[in-house]
Amino acid sequence: MSNRRHSYQIYNHLEDPFPKTVINRKMFIIVDNKHKPITHKDGHLLIFFRGKDARKYIQKNKANEIWKEKRISLDITML
Repeated sequence: MSNRRHSYQIYNHLEDPFPKTVINRKMFIIVDNKHKPITHKDGHLLIFFRGKDARKYIQKNKANEIWKEKRISLDITML
């Protein structure tokens, strides 16, 4: 019986041995004077695709604090 492929057997098949990259790009966050990231009132981190949008947010919402934009490398992968 050379052919043992039956529906009740379990085959361990891995789809792709390499992780898939979801996003890999430079983005901008806003940090305070102690270089800690600023979060929104809802609790999520303020991440911007463009530096222009980050600077606009700083000018609009600055509340007597020193905020800076910081360029980061964001890499999200799936296993």
